[in-house]
Amino acid sequence: MIGHRSVKLLSRAIFSLLQASPPGQSWELVLVVNGSDPGVQEWASELLHSNRVPMSVVQVSERRPGAARNAGVSASRAPLLFFLDDDIECFQDIVGAALDLFRDQGLDVAGGANLTPPGSGTLERATGGVMASWFGAASMRRRYRVSREGFEDEHGLILCNLAVRKSLFLAQKGFASQMISNEENVLLQRLAASGARLWTSPRLAVFHRRRATWAGLCSQAAKYGAGRAQNLLLVPQSWKPLYLAPPLFFLYLILLPLLLRIEPRSVALAPLGLYSMFALLLSMARALVERDPAQLAGMAVYPCVHFSYGLGFARTILGWVGRREELREHTA
Repeated sequence: MIGHRSVKLLSRAIFSLLQASPPGQSWELVLVVNGSDPGVQEWASELLHSNRVPMSVVQVSERRPGAARNAGVSASRAPLLFFLDDDIECFQDIVGAALDLFRDQGLDVAGGANLTPPGSGTLERATGGVMASWFGAASMRRRYRVSREGFEDEHGLILCNLAVRKSLFLAQKGFASQMISNEENVLLQRLAASGARLWTSPRLAVFHRRRATWAGLCSQAAKYGAGRAQNLLLVPQSWKPLYLAPPLFFLYLILLPLLLRIEPRSVALAPLGLYSMFALLLSMARALVERDPAQLAGMAVYPCVHFSYGLGFARTILGWVGRREELREHTA
């Protein structure tokens, strides 16, 4: 588990994990404190001495998430790694489910959906709805809705609750340490190419906190876009045409003032009108189906996520296209 945001989030995540796990299970908790937050460090030290579960705390200077997780793996003694973020909440015994799943020696990687927690605010619920829709996240929407048991690919798995055999993780030299985000996608792509079997299970689903502010949501979406751009620079063969949709949307909006100078203006406004219609209709439909008025905020969440993702993607492609070798240099 990696912690760097706040004691409140970290405490909620760890205690939900302990509460969902029955006594007597054999596992260890490796807590990676990424950065120098005194509050997190003090709380982690108290938990370490509570003897509630075999635990070690790895303190690292603030670095990219992949590099921090690699440090945690180095401290782990178990043959099975289960990566968890500090903003998740467990509502079921995911540790026991993972141990059960990996009794199948042919299984290499497993994960589950990350769901919006009950009691979340309007923006958080709307974000969860947007990311679970085809218009919001395309094939990645599988990460945000209850999954079926079965084979999966990197589009349906996410690092906030991802289990992988340690031997395979080390064979791939861990996570790419310079990745802004998407470090799990690169690992999963490489594992799949080597013949590894990826799996999804509803028994590994967790609640995952969404961003509670518009600024936080935009920043997160931009980070995801940046991570996908680095992913494509590092593994070009993973490219798919759909990845260009958010960057093209971003470019279109940036150029719209110039396009409006060309007559007829209706041609320039047509894509925006079509986009707005989809966002409106899908948000209204979800609000009706889920009987949740908060889903109407999806009308604003769609463009916020897509524009920010496109911005992060475009900015990172331009900044890292000449630095690919830095992305390739990593060790577990």
